[in-house]
Amino acid sequence: MREKKKSGLFCCGRNSKKLRFYRGVSYVALCLGFSNLEAGNVQAATCFLPDCAEKLTEFKGDANLSTKYCIDSGYTYYELGQCPEYYYQEVCPDNNYYLKCDATKWCKENGYNTLPEECVVPQYADEQCLNGLDYYKQCKEDLARACSEENPDYVSECPDGWALDKDELCSYSELYGKCCDLCADYPYEEDEIPQGYQKGESCLACGDITKYQKELYDCAAEGFIRCDKGGQTGTAVCWHGNEKWYKECCLPCDDYPYLESQIPEGYIKGDSCDSCDGMKYKTKIGECASGYVWENGVCTQSATCDIGYILNSDMTCTATKKNGKTPIGIISYAQGNLRLAMQIDEPIAMNWGDYNANISGINKYNSKDAAKKDFGGKKNTEAWIKKYGTNRTEFAAGYCYNYHTDGTYKADWYLPGFGELYAAIITNLTPVNNGLKEVGGDKLPSQYGHWSSSQSIYGGYAWHVSDDMSYVSACAMAACNATARCFLEFEDKGNGIAQICGADYKYSCNETNVTGGVGIACNGKYVNCNCVNPYTWLSGACTCPTTYKYTCSGTGYAGGSGTACNGKYAACNCTNGYSWNGSACISCGSSYKYTCIGDGYEGGSGAACGGKYTTCNCSDGYQWKNGACQVCGSSYQYTCWGSNISGGSGTACGGLYAACICNSPYVWTNGTCSCPASYKYTCSGIGYAGGAGEYCLKSLVQLFKSCICASPYVWTNETCACPTSYKYTCSGIGYSGGVGSDCEGKYSSCSCTDEYSWNGNACVRGCKVGDILNSDMTCTSSKISGKTPIGVVAYISGKTKFAVGLLEDTRVWGSGGFETPGLNQITSEAMVANDWDGKNNTITLVNVNGTSPYYAAGYCYNYETSGTSKGDWYLPAMGELYQIAQNRDSVNRGLYEADGLLLDTTRYSSSSEHSFDRSWNIYMITKLLSPGSKQTLYRVRCVISF
Repeated sequence: MREKKKSGLFCCGRNSKKLRFYRGVSYVALCLGFSNLEAGNVQAATCFLPDCAEKLTEFKGDANLSTKYCIDSGYTYYELGQCPEYYYQEVCPDNNYYLKCDATKWCKENGYNTLPEECVVPQYADEQCLNGLDYYKQCKEDLARACSEENPDYVSECPDGWALDKDELCSYSELYGKCCDLCADYPYEEDEIPQGYQKGESCLACGDITKYQKELYDCAAEGFIRCDKGGQTGTAVCWHGNEKWYKECCLPCDDYPYLESQIPEGYIKGDSCDSCDGMKYKTKIGECASGYVWENGVCTQSATCDIGYILNSDMTCTATKKNGKTPIGIISYAQGNLRLAMQIDEPIAMNWGDYNANISGINKYNSKDAAKKDFGGKKNTEAWIKKYGTNRTEFAAGYCYNYHTDGTYKADWYLPGFGELYAAIITNLTPVNNGLKEVGGDKLPSQYGHWSSSQSIYGGYAWHVSDDMSYVSACAMAACNATARCFLEFEDKGNGIAQICGADYKYSCNETNVTGGVGIACNGKYVNCNCVNPYTWLSGACTCPTTYKYTCSGTGYAGGSGTACNGKYAACNCTNGYSWNGSACISCGSSYKYTCIGDGYEGGSGAACGGKYTTCNCSDGYQWKNGACQVCGSSYQYTCWGSNISGGSGTACGGLYAACICNSPYVWTNGTCSCPASYKYTCSGIGYAGGAGEYCLKSLVQLFKSCICASPYVWTNETCACPTSYKYTCSGIGYSGGVGSDCEGKYSSCSCTDEYSWNGNACVRGCKVGDILNSDMTCTSSKISGKTPIGVVAYISGKTKFAVGLLEDTRVWGSGGFETPGLNQITSEAMVANDWDGKNNTITLVNVNGTSPYYAAGYCYNYETSGTSKGDWYLPAMGELYQIAQNRDSVNRGLYEADGLLLDTTRYSSSSEHSFDRSWNIYMITKLLSPGSKQTLYRVRCVISF
């Protein structure tokens, strides 16, 4: 408790400063001594100052001075002389029981400065002031409270078999949300139910996805039956699990000797029977296939000039070598009536030309795909000869130019373009080699490779095919040695008769100013062409006669007379006031300016010059005035002839009109024919193809009412603009360019490189066989930093995709002596190739034999990698394993990139069971399916679906 204040003999001096503030106290009181002021009692004390006694009698104020001051100053009386706990306390200076107690100030001075409204969810006011006011230490995050307030059903943990629904998460934290059923016992979505099964019991899983168990499809209910030897070809099929049921079973068809692939060459299919081995046929009597004729009860080959046939020196084509005929070539290409024959024997290897030969007239190609379009070997060879001359037989093109046989001559043969060579050596290799074998010629390919006449864009290189045809490349002209197999062009005239197209047959006669060829064509080419009048045929082209030398433009010229030839004429027309003197339009003089034609005119006065006169004769009622035959009326002031005017409006008066009629689209305005206001577009610039409809000339500028836009621009908001669909730049990784024409550098869609595909908005990379499958379930063609390879893609078809693991081991399949409950025992090789249920096979085997990795299925069940868990991998069924063998080369390339173990050539075990003591396996190199003992060690390679 505060110590009580005391005053003594000298109070007037000591306390004068304090007591003068007491209201109602006169100066006499200043001389008094007071004790026990806090108790409210004022007691007089002896004052030794002379004037104190005199002044004391004058004091008439309140005796309880301290209480009144405290109350008047806003202090409150507290019986215990202290404020409640956690209140700021201010004591009245003169009475310790009168206090000011402030709860707010106590909170703020002790760090409670935060109001609840200052906190933003998910933060809330934390640590309330100890006196209970709404002041707090801080805002503190409380995700559980925020999520609960957002939705009372949000939780952070779910029961076993349930998980937080990704579509029903708290907006403040993904650690809270609604629980959804994982439906672990319901493995299939509707479109994932395996073939041969149908929907069973269902469960609504996370993502609002209905998942199902599977049940065997009830084929019998739809009228399907089991057939021991299969069904008829084309009959409806139903899968009952792994069994194939049919609407109709097949027939033996013993009287029908041929499957379609067995019908003898030249014969036509006759009556058919749907057998157990497939559709079987008889052959037709009296009818043969194209190229064959019916003779003596059999089909024999007819005369034709097909690929692989022999071209003889007498210009006949035969399938085999004939006595009395001399083979000169093997037919290597056919297109319509066009045929190409290849030289039978090939020369020694030679160079193409000198270093860095860059020959004008020979197209240059930057890739083999582009070069494959070059079928212009004849033109290429001619261009080569123009550079090197006709006698350079040490080079490939010169050798072919000089090559000849019986029935052919120098310049008939040529070095083929790459497209012609590719067709013969790669596309048509088998029939061509059969023809060469028939005549004893040199078989393709040469040990040196083969030259074409097509050049690379890189100087000094020409395209050729390698010796083993394993690659196509551009090879150095003066460094690479390859053979020159020469080609001969001819036309198939029918019935095995050929007509050689000699070197003079080189004009297609379909160019500008050409009306066709002269004489008979050979393979669509002519020796000479007919020209459009007035062009004449000269030096292999339609050219203008020398008399066509006048452009007919300039002052006094009204255009050319007759048909133009390259913009020039043999003579010109002159404007009025000019005349043609045989070589130019000359002026008649400025006085010759009247045509003297029209109403009121009776011809010119005097001699005309260039169709004009110096003056005119007028009809009655008209007079010659101001250079015209006029009649009354000042409004008649328009002659109504000239640009854009088609004549006068109404009746003429002295050849003049009050108004004129304008040519469309001009309108008569202010005494002249001018453009309508709607004609305001010049229709020029990027994206414009010209004006729509007729134009209107204003200030020498052509104006249109609307414009025609160049593709792909469209007329929008009075301008040619790109369609809104053109929004893709088609550049970046995975893009090979735009599809169609671009519009200001953008396209409506893009083309993608081999590993990417267009999804309607972008080129996205997909997976392909041989790609590495990484732990993040992405596919890459090679190892990528930051990604962990776990397998290699082995098969992709629609939604069915699986990859093989990087490692393998040897395991036994299981114990012999019993059939595995729940597995289909398949004894047919054809049927086991359709077993694709390796995942369920593995689960069934593990349920029977246990999860021990001692067995093949257990080994795969326990196989784990980064990003996968036990049970994700499985032992492939035979259908899946067969596809791995089919794609073995591509898969091994991927395994090599991923540092995995390559697939061996020996036996690999499948999860398909044959019988009580045997299971199915495959020879990886030969793709041979065979059953083997369950207790024999075979290689095991696990797979995973993705």
